[in-house]
Amino acid sequence: LTKYRTFPGPGRYLVSARFDLTNEHGADGRNFNVPVETKFVLTVLPRTPARVTTVLDRLFSRCEQTSRVPLQETIEVICEFGQDAAVPGLGQFAQAGNTELRQAAIRGLGTIPGKASLNVLLAVEPDPVVREAALLALGAFTDDRAVQCAVAALADADAKVRTAAAAALGQMKTDTAIAALLRRFDATDSLDEAAAILAALGATGADEPYRVVSAALGREEDVLRRAAVSAVVRFAPADAAAALRLYAEDEDMNFRETVIRTLAETLRVPIDAEQLAPVIRSRRGTNTIGDAPRLLRLYTDDKAAPTLLGCLDFDDASIRHYYNMTIIQNQLSCQTGLAIPWLGDLNRDGTPEEEQQNRETLARLKVWLDEYRQKPWSEPPEPWRLPHDQGQLTWGPENNGLRLRARLNSSVWPLGLPQVITVDAINNGGSVVFDERPEVIEVEVDGEWYAHDPDIEPTVCGEWHAYKGQRWHSYQLSPHWKRITDSQPLELTPGPHATRIRIVRPPGDNRSHMLISLPLEFRVVTNPTKSD
Repeated sequence: LTKYRTFPGPGRYLVSARFDLTNEHGADGRNFNVPVETKFVLTVLPRTPARVTTVLDRLFSRCEQTSRVPLQETIEVICEFGQDAAVPGLGQFAQAGNTELRQAAIRGLGTIPGKASLNVLLAVEPDPVVREAALLALGAFTDDRAVQCAVAALADADAKVRTAAAAALGQMKTDTAIAALLRRFDATDSLDEAAAILAALGATGADEPYRVVSAALGREEDVLRRAAVSAVVRFAPADAAAALRLYAEDEDMNFRETVIRTLAETLRVPIDAEQLAPVIRSRRGTNTIGDAPRLLRLYTDDKAAPTLLGCLDFDDASIRHYYNMTIIQNQLSCQTGLAIPWLGDLNRDGTPEEEQQNRETLARLKVWLDEYRQKPWSEPPEPWRLPHDQGQLTWGPENNGLRLRARLNSSVWPLGLPQVITVDAINNGGSVVFDERPEVIEVEVDGEWYAHDPDIEPTVCGEWHAYKGQRWHSYQLSPHWKRITDSQPLELTPGPHATRIRIVRPPGDNRSHMLISLPLEFRVVTNPTKSD
């Protein structure tokens, strides 16, 4: 009950509990819900020592009859409810229970810091498994006896005990604890132990440990460098970011990826998309591309797609090319990803015609990338990322409560590759999904209106017709659009263009219900020397 509400004190409470029993496949084929409800009176008694003892006795008895998660949950209830009164019973388990029960009781004692708990933890017999648990629990204490016990355990013969001692000292954060960790870090020959000490030093958040941890980022041993990354983020965010940025261009590409991921996801600082490009290129010829594409998609906004496409292997047009296929699939998910008709199949060789198509696609992308490198552009933020008032200005005029919005994933397109418009609709503020093709779909390009061939499905990139949204929300500007005045096919030429789209919400073709978007501007490039 305490998961739903807190009882303010002793007294009588009327409790009502209800849930719905759902049957999704009834005998008659219909779904139905059956409400199940009960009410009862709950009496909360005043807390007295005798009542606390009674409850604890029942809980302790339950501990001896359970294990694993239920055991740990029962111990947590004992500690939260009993506090100091629970220490004697937990102490008995810590000394005489089975190994699992002893470990659970010891962990519980660590949540009730006090002299009685400390005495039990210091008296634990030298079973390595139990000592490990006791040392971890000692991390909640700063008493000199606890610190000295953990310091002594740094020299224990058992590696797990030493690791637990280091973790405890890191939690204690006292000058004695920090000094012991620094001495042991310099003295140990074990990389695993040194890594554990780095983690403990990170937990202290102190100045000297920061210097040691940040210096360890430059070590040759990979296990220490990675431990240092995890440890350095425990310090002040600005200090951690300053230390990590020094390695955002590290020659070890796997380590560089780890550093950049930590900067982006743990410290929430901006990252440079170009620093991830060498990481991706280093995976060429392997069967994995790593985490860099995801980091680009999530944390570099409109720089993600150009950076990914710049990593393509422009000399290999084979359809078996895992590397190129993965890059193109990843950039499709980018904020400004292009619709790219790439033919990829890991299970067969491509025909000469298929490879030629891929070769032409690569050539067109290279032209687009050359344009980007010579005259980089920034894409406007997606409409839903704008402040509410500004976002409302991106919708077209209202008609019967409905409004239409067109948007471009890229304001600059390569000539010969699909140019795509995505549309959204709202009805009195709520999203509208088109489950079937609108009977009226018309697009305006440079002042001329075109209607889509009704006999051809308005797919995008062939089989990738669901590019960037629901099926009937993305439209490719292609020759399948015929000019309304003379039936001439739409042909986009290099240079600037303006477009808008209008539809009638399906089903129906009542043009009085026509929705029209605001105009959008875009540019088509054919080579890096042409300009607007």
